[in-house]
Amino acid sequence: MPHSTLLASDALNARVADEGWVAIPEGSTGSELPFADPGSPDAVVVRRPDGQLFLVQGEESIPLDGRWRSVWTEEGQGRWYRTNRHADGTLVVVRSGMWRTRFVGQVADVERARASEGYFGPFLGDGMGALYRSGVFGKRIGDGGTGEAEDILLDAAEIVIRTMWGPFENAPLGELAVYYAPVADDIGHELVGLLDAQDPDIQSVAWDVIRRAYRLLDDGLAHIIERNSPDVVIISADHGMAPIRHTFLPNVVLRDAGFARSDAAGEADPNASDVWYHVAGTGLLLANHRGLSGGWLDEAEARTALGAAMRILLGAVDERGVPAVHSFADAHGNSVSPADPPRDEVYVVFRSDVLPRADLPEASSAWGAPLRSGAHVTNDGDPRLRATYTVSTIGRHERSMEHHIENTDIVGIVYEYLREEAAWSGSL
Repeated sequence: MPHSTLLASDALNARVADEGWVAIPEGSTGSELPFADPGSPDAVVVRRPDGQLFLVQGEESIPLDGRWRSVWTEEGQGRWYRTNRHADGTLVVVRSGMWRTRFVGQVADVERARASEGYFGPFLGDGMGALYRSGVFGKRIGDGGTGEAEDILLDAAEIVIRTMWGPFENAPLGELAVYYAPVADDIGHELVGLLDAQDPDIQSVAWDVIRRAYRLLDDGLAHIIERNSPDVVIISADHGMAPIRHTFLPNVVLRDAGFARSDAAGEADPNASDVWYHVAGTGLLLANHRGLSGGWLDEAEARTALGAAMRILLGAVDERGVPAVHSFADAHGNSVSPADPPRDEVYVVFRSDVLPRADLPEASSAWGAPLRSGAHVTNDGDPRLRATYTVSTIGRHERSMEHHIENTDIVGIVYEYLREEAAWSGSL
């Protein structure tokens, strides 16, 4: 951290435990259900004879109900618990992940921020979309739900914003304050696909949920602006979001064509494949040339194999006859043709409504149902994938950003305003 840092926090890089849930069997009054994991090694869910559920942890006994409740450990980490009905009707106890927060900066500000965690609650680093997708929060609106599962998802989103931004509420603003929240991304991944739903009622509810999520962000930002009165506010995103129609497994296509072979983990085996789609999920397609550890293809062979694999992937179409692949590009974003492939690697630009995965399970189809409602894996030109930016200056001038800019350009804009502020205050 720069020496001049007043206050900074990090927790996303220090996850202690994942989210989880436990089903409460019918008629299980008076029972105890172990609910231990690395973050809560002695946690037990108890259902008393009157039906009330409690979390027992150490010497504490905490009542659980249909609201998110914070629970702290003796080590100072905490997480969130609640009860609700699973999509199949089963009563469940749900809990969030757990993170270890770290504050750095001026001593007094760090102490103040650390003390405020008791008021705002334990840090929540994501909105638990995986639990929502799997039906743990209840039946989703796209599956015939009433909206209760989305209410739980939004309640978690509110906690994410509160616990990420709250500890900075009374911190000095300094020359530059940076706030981050994953809420728009989390909610977008779960709901954006429903904006294209055939049922207008589902569309309407999906729009309402997304508006409510953005309102949470707006309210949080308004509170920050009200308390700090900054001269300039810049809102930025690093990508947009497009609905997903299919999951696509390029390595299955390559295996069926004789290029890729699977390993015991159900992924492409780099030690046995001529060409494979890389597990990093960045669009990278690799030929096993001799420059790689264990590679065996010379330069001519690698080019030939890569070009053939590119043509094979271009021929992969869905049930409507629409190709999964939009185009190919090199590492600099330049268009690449299968007729003139690079020596050893190329990036696949998939259709925006296709979610590619590097899995290579046995006897699997290359096409499957979407695992997420929306995504932003590659950009085929769909304008919904563009990031958006807003700059608002108070008292001097306004700035409109109607044209499309690259997401990395926002750094230059921040520096521009910092230099302008320094000149304005006479420090240059």
